[in-house]
Amino acid sequence: MRRIRKSKKIHEARRHWHEQSRVFTKYTQIIARMDAITVEIQDDGVSMFYLPSRATFERITPNSEPVGLVFTDGSFLAVKQIFEYGFPDDAATEPRFYFHEYGYHYQRPQDGIFFRYDYHPEVGALQTHPLYHLHATGWVQGAEKLPQVPRFPVSPMTLEDVLELIRITFSCQDIHDNSSSSAPTSYKR
Repeated sequence: MRRIRKSKKIHEARRHWHEQSRVFTKYTQIIARMDAITVEIQDDGVSMFYLPSRATFERITPNSEPVGLVFTDGSFLAVKQIFEYGFPDDAATEPRFYFHEYGYHYQRPQDGIFFRYDYHPEVGALQTHPLYHLHATGWVQGAEKLPQVPRFPVSPMTLEDVLELIRITFSCQDIHDNSSSSAPTSYKR
């Protein structure tokens, strides 16, 4: 059995957390505030990164106040990443960083819409609950919970992919101004 020292797993978890924190600095022009990040590194090296916290992430409703990463327009992004540095499967020849689960929840209270990119390998049947999926919809006024369906199959996403999508789609003035010659023409991954 291949093993990785606990100290190496902890080191790699901290390195990932710092990399994720650096991603936020690229988007300071559209960020109004960032709540405290919650990081937990378990004894087995599995790590959790939440913005702002697990309890808050799991209780987001249509009536939630903006939490996590709050943008200048009042919309917000809450983040959940559960990850590990190791061998993701028996076929892996080198250790690497990999996700056990993630969720990137973006909500626009002013428009009554949200989207959330999820990766949940242990949940549901693949026909109705793809491993990588996108929830994208609005909600009925007065609803207490966000809708769980539809779930659209998607490719894996990163925190930076989601922030760039938000910047281009919702926060970049040049996108909506046809007179600008510097407007990006596509979303690049």
